[in-house]
Amino acid sequence: MIESIRNHPSVVIKNCLFSVFALAVLAIMTMGEQPEISMLLIASSLVVVIIMIRAWKLTTFSFMDDRIVVKKRTAFKADKTIPYERLSSVNVVRGVFEKIFGTTILQFNVNSGVNASVPEVSICVKDDVAKRIKAYVTIHMYNHDPVSEEKVEYEYIASFSPIQVILHSILSQSTYTLLVGFFFLVYGIFSSISDVVGSKAILSSTLLLFIIQTIVPILGQIIRYSNFKVYRNEDTIYLQHGLLTNYRSSFDISRVNAFSIKKPFFARIMGMAYLETDVVGINAVSNDVTPTLCLVMKEKELDEIIKRLIPEFTYPREITKQSPGANSLIFGKSAVVAVFSTIIVALSIMISSMDTLDEFWDSNPGFEGLFVITAILTYSVLMILLILGWRLSVRNKGYSCCEDKFTFYIGVLDLEEVTIRYDCVQIIETSSGYFARRKGLSKCTISMLSSSGTKSVKSGYFRTDIFDDISFKLLTRIKDGHYFGNKNNQ
Repeated sequence: MIESIRNHPSVVIKNCLFSVFALAVLAIMTMGEQPEISMLLIASSLVVVIIMIRAWKLTTFSFMDDRIVVKKRTAFKADKTIPYERLSSVNVVRGVFEKIFGTTILQFNVNSGVNASVPEVSICVKDDVAKRIKAYVTIHMYNHDPVSEEKVEYEYIASFSPIQVILHSILSQSTYTLLVGFFFLVYGIFSSISDVVGSKAILSSTLLLFIIQTIVPILGQIIRYSNFKVYRNEDTIYLQHGLLTNYRSSFDISRVNAFSIKKPFFARIMGMAYLETDVVGINAVSNDVTPTLCLVMKEKELDEIIKRLIPEFTYPREITKQSPGANSLIFGKSAVVAVFSTIIVALSIMISSMDTLDEFWDSNPGFEGLFVITAILTYSVLMILLILGWRLSVRNKGYSCCEDKFTFYIGVLDLEEVTIRYDCVQIIETSSGYFARRKGLSKCTISMLSSSGTKSVKSGYFRTDIFDDISFKLLTRIKDGHYFGNKNNQ
């Protein structure tokens, strides 16, 4: 039992740092002309510090034999109690600030969708105290001793070199993100070598968009997933990664609601894929409830990782492709989009050729030709994507199932295999339009028990009775007492 401990005092400095610094800068700027305002700002910064110190002093954490208790005695009295059996994960975070003070942040999350990406309890203490608390809580959560730090170096299931991390950071980006980013790059270069007035400004703006759209996300992924390792001890999966912020987390396999094998287009060309899972609260660093379990690697190697890491989600699969009638339905939607796009592009080119715009084009030589070329290129790319989307959607989407789980095969360019446990399904929504109903087809949207509210999986077009079967199996498992694997013997 660990009773009545507080956050490390460095938390006060961290919480006050930005606001006090901002008030101090404003106070210095107004010191000469408006000294009364400057003094008011200084007084405000002191008030902020006093409030933070009071909040730190009057907030305590106790780790009892069966629960965590947080007591706050600030402006309002508040007590929070969390049983260990309700915890889904324990996250260990050490950012730059924590490394300076020799502290560690422990984050405890409940398997609930109320605050899916926000920890229910977060405490910052010295490193040795954090290790003691984590060991104590882990024993009560998983009923076994936590994996020692020494095992991280030798018993991990997967580990990745810096080159592999960089490759994942690039290939795991969505095809849309990469294509749009490179479109800005190519468009900027093309504009700069043309005779268009203001080409330098166009190049600068498009390069900025390329950096924001493509380079920044890739660099963020590299910083986040450096030193990535994943390993498993009994029924507990452990993750660790991070360059500037060191992140460690653990969760019980029973808390996994679903896992996804993701195959972005450019990764798929190289025969590669990566693995994500749906566990509430594990990735509180980036507010992500679908943490990565394995970075991009060859699909055969990934299959071996899955068998070792999450064998509970593997089963022999007989994939049912979309029903034959889906072809005409998807083609119809693509045709409608193509018609509207053709009308919009044609009208844009017609308007650009009107006499009323001659003065504008004359004052901006080269702009008219650049506008027409851009419209035609955009239209051509859109038509190619619509045709590819129609054909690939029919070919790629599918469905398979077994006694306690099922898999949706979704995506057009970026493919994904999502395996979901029946016991974790919260909402099954079946929908079909007029033409789909005439063919006896429907689409199904699955919302999982612990989703944050935005996490859902949508299928392709299948016979409606397939989705009725999912609902029937779910209700049958609840009635028979198999829900979450707990057989009712009464």
